[in-house]
Amino acid sequence: MSQKIEIQVHGMTCEGCASAVKRALTKLDGVKDVVVHLDQKKVCVTFDSAHIEASKIRHTIREAGYEVVD
Repeated sequence: MSQKIEIQVHGMTCEGCASAVKRALTKLDGVKDVVVHLDQKKVCVTFDSAHIEASKIRHTIREAGYEVVD
């Protein structure tokens, strides 16, 4: 089942940061689409909840070096 979440992410300051987050998330099995809104410090992720949980998406952002605001 396809779901969409919006995650506030602190620490993204440039297009390079946005690209790093997008690249890390698109590698995950089950992630269908990633849109990074650098100006709003927000990431919108569409994913298949049968293959990945939202917690794994948040964990991946943290592993990439950015702070997830819950």
